[in-house]
Amino acid sequence: MPKKTGVCINIGGNCPKAKNREIQTADVTNFKCEHCGRELREKSNGGGGINTKLIAAIASGILVLGGIGGGFYKYFHKSDSDTEVKKTVVTPKEDTPESTNLLSKPTNGTDLGYAVWTGQVDENGLPNDTNGRMYFNERHRISPNDDQERYAEIGESIVGEYVNGKLVQGKWYKKDGNVEVIMMGM
Repeated sequence: MPKKTGVCINIGGNCPKAKNREIQTADVTNFKCEHCGRELREKSNGGGGINTKLIAAIASGILVLGGIGGGFYKYFHKSDSDTEVKKTVVTPKEDTPESTNLLSKPTNGTDLGYAVWTGQVDENGLPNDTNGRMYFNERHRISPNDDQERYAEIGESIVGEYVNGKLVQGKWYKKDGNVEVIMMGM
């Protein structure tokens, strides 16, 4: 049977193989963690893979240079209609799930299996950001250090500070429209 390598992403489920980012080899027909049974995320062989951070940096550079070039063009090719300056003041909307669309599933981020994380991660792939977002794909405990043992439901989000994969503080946007401010002890 053909085999491939991968890592377990069941970090919140306290899988030691996931926490240690241990590389496992499994059959392609049963590509699951040998400890907890969750699906593995395929690990590339490191050769010829796409460096997404490098691509993002190049694309950002191209956009910045294009904006600068467009600004120079517009400056040197002014028409009479360009001489009038208009100012628009934009007032931010109140930070609610409806205004920020926090309950919608993100289109990018780190798939943790039980949730999609949009924010920085540490060297072990764990959420590590002062303003990241956790969107839950399945019912899951909001943090292993939550003394109240609260669970987020499918479609709910938490925006806040995470350190080494654990929630420190944030806002919990619930499906019923309520927002709960939560603070954890480390």
